[in-house]
Amino acid sequence: MAKATVLVAVVGGLLGAALAHGPHDRDVHLKVSSVSRAGHLPEGVTAKFVNYTIDGELYEGYMAYPTEATGPIPGMLIVHQWYGLGETEYFRAEEAALMGYYAFAADVYGFGMRATNNAEAGELSGGAFADPTRLLTIAEGGLAQLVDGAASIEGPAINTSALVSTGYCFGGAVLQLMATAGTSLFGMALFHTTFIDLSSGWMAPDLKIQIHHAQFDFAGDAALMTLQAALGAGNVTDWASTYYGNLFHGFTDPLNEAYDANAAQQAHASMFAFFDTYLEVSSAPTCADSSSWHKNNDPSKDCAWVGEFEDFVARRCTVKGEERILAMDACPVTCGTC
Repeated sequence: MAKATVLVAVVGGLLGAALAHGPHDRDVHLKVSSVSRAGHLPEGVTAKFVNYTIDGELYEGYMAYPTEATGPIPGMLIVHQWYGLGETEYFRAEEAALMGYYAFAADVYGFGMRATNNAEAGELSGGAFADPTRLLTIAEGGLAQLVDGAASIEGPAINTSALVSTGYCFGGAVLQLMATAGTSLFGMALFHTTFIDLSSGWMAPDLKIQIHHAQFDFAGDAALMTLQAALGAGNVTDWASTYYGNLFHGFTDPLNEAYDANAAQQAHASMFAFFDTYLEVSSAPTCADSSSWHKNNDPSKDCAWVGEFEDFVARRCTVKGEERILAMDACPVTCGTC
């Protein structure tokens, strides 16, 4: 229990600082109600609210995905800021769907549990981190719901090898907790995150990490440096940190007084480019010979025939198949054209 005690102390201290002089108040008035939201979706995006359970407790998330995409497509888990799931997360899920992702904005607090001011947010987020083991179960349950929810939809398939995540404020701390325990996530972006104790080590060295930190964030630069040092000590090879001058905690949150539209757009464009770069590399098609190609009008002369005799391989790689497809394109392993 020592590890959990330290974690609670660190996060509790940050929450205390937040209540004292940290995050700006948020305008939690819903711009669009849950009931009417479908009429305000971006063109090409399908979305719905999803009720799901974890250990018998009810949660409500928000799923968005591109209507016309052909799968498999990557998935994105979105973990909310300290007020709980709301308009900002719905908007970010729809934005991710426009970028070609299955996006699931998870609910960490439970159905109907939302804050309306900083004091309530402090109680909810502090209560969540009071039991890190339980919080980890809830976070991983949200990730499982992303995958299971996508599988149940009559839409594009989800690529379970390309699951990324974004966390805002409290949500960033939740994602760090997942990383200290080890996670199946491929990538992670932390926006004006609060920080947790990382002395137990970073257990996800292959995770692709991006951090977006404001100059005047109440969490401070020292905490950012500690996280960066933990990534180095944890042998994380692919990570980037961007520092935003003259901005405050919550600068990407449209409902926060600290919101800066230009910086928010820049930060999210950077995140999508960061993820896309690594996902494109990791999902590059495996080099393999075609099982259906054959010489035009002669099905017996396939890729195996091309490589049958070493002296004839180069010549046979120029043979055309049906639809004028060359053997060198259809049989890259045999022809050495991978």
